Amino acid sequence: MALTLKVLQEPGFEEPATKQIPDRSDDIARAFQQTLATEDYEYALRLVSEYAAESLEAGQPLLRKAPELGDKQYIVALAALTRWVAAKTQSVTPSWALNVSPSAQPVFLSDKIYPVGKRMKALIRAETPAELKRLNVWMRERSLATV
Repeated sequence: MALTLKVLQEPGFEEPATKQIPDRSDDIARAFQQTLATEDYEYALRLVSEYAAESLEAGQPLLRKAPELGDKQYIVALAALTRWVAAKTQSVTPSWALNVSPSAQPVFLSDKIYPVGKRMKALIRAETPAELKRLNVWMRERSLATV
């Protein structure tokens, strides 16, 4: 029964498999595409937090397919967040997020807005969830769902 419920979560069904959560992948990706195209990194960081908060509220990651973004750091960051949400909600991790490789360079999205000093980076590293660390993405957990 537990396996059946896990399988039903992939297309968006919640326990007891009676409520379907709509696939918001296209809407979320479009918001990131438009924001990154204008290089509004402050707002893009806000979208990251909103994605995390909305996904936690829904009880599963809302990005069920890979977003088509030109910014590789944001793709890796969204994959890491998707993995984190799935772990927090004990839901299925979409396959696209599992297939994303770790970034060769550390990803500090806030660096796109202003330089982050060494002491702050050390604090961020200490408070980053394991799912993000695995992909070399660095964000404090308390910053993820505080919108």
